[in-house]
Amino acid sequence: MESSARPPIIKTTKLSKLFLASKRGILESLSRKPALYVRAVDRVELEIARQEILALVGESGSGKTTLGLLLCTLEFPTEGDIFFDEEKFDKSGIAKARRKVQMVFQNPTESLNPRMSVRSIVIEGLQKYPGDKQKKDQQFKDSLNAVGLDPVEIATR
Repeated sequence: MESSARPPIIKTTKLSKLFLASKRGILESLSRKPALYVRAVDRVELEIARQEILALVGESGSGKTTLGLLLCTLEFPTEGDIFFDEEKFDKSGIAKARRKVQMVFQNPTESLNPRMSVRSIVIEGLQKYPGDKQKKDQQFKDSLNAVGLDPVEIATR
């Protein structure tokens, strides 16, 4: 996938993730039975530019969640590389990577506070302008507009 002229904030090259399909006990090892693997992610190449919005769509079991977990460093690739701000990610840089990437899980009842409005939830995450209410309000509106939501209509939900 080719991005615009902006350098990618996240880039993957030949990213793959394999999971062992069944337990391997001592008998399987002694009998030299080959291990069976499920290929959850297969040589994915992508680039996401700063301020770019990307939707990952596919059928159930196609590897969307596993790719998200890889990008958020909650899983580690079997093969391939992940770059954050053009710097190759490895296990030693996990803390730095996790400050830059966050996953929003599918079940909103477990990840969103039902007592807070959409505006409050979004504003809480806007650390760019601490204490500047007017700039936070504008960034809230810009954020919702960027994803196709009407800030006036949705703010109090």
